[in-house]
Amino acid sequence: MFRMTSFLWIGGFACALCVGSYLLAGGFGEPSKREATVQPKAEGNAAEVAKLGKENVESAENAYAAWVKTWTKDGTVVNEQPFGIIYQLSMRWLNAEIDIAKTRENRIQAYDRHAKRMKEWASEYQSLTGTSRLLIVQSAQKEAEFWLARERLAGK
Repeated sequence: MFRMTSFLWIGGFACALCVGSYLLAGGFGEPSKREATVQPKAEGNAAEVAKLGKENVESAENAYAAWVKTWTKDGTVVNEQPFGIIYQLSMRWLNAEIDIAKTRENRIQAYDRHAKRMKEWASEYQSLTGTSRLLIVQSAQKEAEFWLARERLAGK
């Protein structure tokens, strides 16, 4: 007999599967591929583009900080839904920083901050050991660490 609880369980599983697939597929894509958009071509617009870039970074940072306040309280995860938003917000912040990065060191700092956010996220989910959510979070953390290590090696 098919009950409503079975339907809800199947729906929840399908949602987790979709989010996990999205994250494992690379989410927003690799930030280093965005570097071509960093420098504006027209001098007259450079100041405006720089201003908008800075505002974009601030907006992404504020969105991330606001969301973190909703999903943790005193270091404990209190709101797991929707699960993938913290990754998406961190990636948005990282991409905004990469977009305005003028030097390799700026990019390294952006990747480092993203890696720290992913490490913090993973530490919040340690209580979920063995669950698919923890595995997805750990995957996002490893991805961030890889991008940071690759950027550090790029100039050597």
